[in-house]
Amino acid sequence: MIHRTIAPAAVVWALASLVPLPFAQGQPLTPAGSPEPNDAKSAEEVLSGANIPALDPHTMTRNEIEEVLGAGPLCTYHYTTAGNPILAFNEAPAEGAPAGVVKLDGELIALSPMQVGEGFGLASGSVRLLVVPEELPEAGEQEEAVLRFEVGDQLTVGYLGYFGCN
Repeated sequence: MIHRTIAPAAVVWALASLVPLPFAQGQPLTPAGSPEPNDAKSAEEVLSGANIPALDPHTMTRNEIEEVLGAGPLCTYHYTTAGNPILAFNEAPAEGAPAGVVKLDGELIALSPMQVGEGFGLASGSVRLLVVPEELPEAGEQEEAVLRFEVGDQLTVGYLGYFGCN
């Protein structure tokens, strides 16, 4: 397993021991389906041509997020307080709709909710993300949060950034 400690515009931690996750402890991963709306691709399709050790979530525009999730209130995770989000999700997605979206290797990937003990978990194939805020922010506010990003057993990266919901 590769643990990186660098990423653009972010303080990064290798979090293997800081944020325990059910899937890191040998428990089954339980995403609810694998939606792939609009221009979103499957995680496995994107990963097939990606350099996994160098993979980081890319920032997304509002239009890209709405392509996959539609308009409406969302929770987002950002590298910085002023930058575009690298992860967006709906805490209560409509039946059959994707819960979240991330951009990897230049491609949008629709995400499904994942059961976790603490924070917010999302997954698609071998891609797993967990957001653990220090505390839940008020609507429209941001709080510091840790994002753990995993690609199977090949990559685990942690980011210290900002989380908020509107």
